Amino acid sequence: MPGLGDILSYKDYEFEDGSKQNKFFIVLSDSPCCLVLKTTSQTKRYQHINDGCNQQKRVFSIPIEPKEFFDLPTFVQLPKLEEFTSKQLLQGSFHKQITIINLPLSSQCVQKLLKCLRHFRDDISLKHWKVLFS
Repeated sequence: MPGLGDILSYKDYEFEDGSKQNKFFIVLSDSPCCLVLKTTSQTKRYQHINDGCNQQKRVFSIPIEPKEFFDLPTFVQLPKLEEFTSKQLLQGSFHKQITIINLPLSSQCVQKLLKCLRHFRDDISLKHWKVLFS
């Protein structure tokens, strides 16, 4: 099972519009479910933002330096959490699509990300809020 700060590589992730693309997710909780946030390296949408929490743009920016997992400036899309069950991660079609990357984000980066996520209390279900912050 993935742990806090682990990166999941999802092969052929299907977006709302039906398009598919490989996607990275950051694990924020591993129990009782795996809660993750999507990332993107598409900078055109997130120009002129600071490293770290950008509450107004609803994004957390992970810079290239200091080195985390990503080779490009990466943006964590807030606050849209996705949930994967243990069963989905360990068996069936998900198991063939999702790979756990053994290079987690630093604990400092994860703590800053979670602190930023606290700004979005009204956008996060009570169930997921309790998992993240209880």
